Amino acid sequence: MVKLQLFAGAIMMGIVDGEKENLKISIWRGLRQTSLNL
Repeated sequence: MVKLQLFAGAIMMGIVDGEKENLKISIWRGLRQTSLNL
């Protein structure tokens, strides 16, 4: 459950952060940020 919430948060961060073209990069960036916050 917690992992799913973190993953969803990371994806949302990525969508808010980046353009549609760089969506994957932004999602990875969001994932890295959330993993750093753990």
